[in-house]
Amino acid sequence: MSSAAVEPDGGPAAHGVQVTFDAVGEHAQRSMAAGATLVAERSENTNRWILLIDPEGDESCLQ
Repeated sequence: MSSAAVEPDGGPAAHGVQVTFDAVGEHAQRSMAAGATLVAERSENTNRWILLIDPEGDESCLQ
């Protein structure tokens, strides 16, 4: 399921995919194995955000 993602500070993300809480970490691990760099990771209650940058410099916010 895709949706508009937001940065942890509430602003819009460049790219985003909304997935289940448990799947966020799995997706981030696959992305980092493919060359993405972890920028930030935050969680609050049942929400989790992971900000990644791909090798081309594009940001992705997973939540």
